[in-house]
Amino acid sequence: MLKRHIIYNQTLEELEQLEREGKAFLVYPEEMPVSSREINFSKLSESYRLGYAQGQRDVSQWKAFLCG
Repeated sequence: MLKRHIIYNQTLEELEQLEREGKAFLVYPEEMPVSSREINFSKLSESYRLGYAQGQRDVSQWKAFLCG
């Protein structure tokens, strides 16, 4: 646990490098209205809805990356 943040940051740097090289397509939420500890079903449902809508909007970019 003491080094978790170090490994996380190293992994993130590696992924971002792969994206710069065109070898990865990273997906981040445009908006994150909940924390990782959220248990309120309504808030979680809204967060899911936002993510699903973003996925629908971005699917053409994903297809372009995968088929390109």
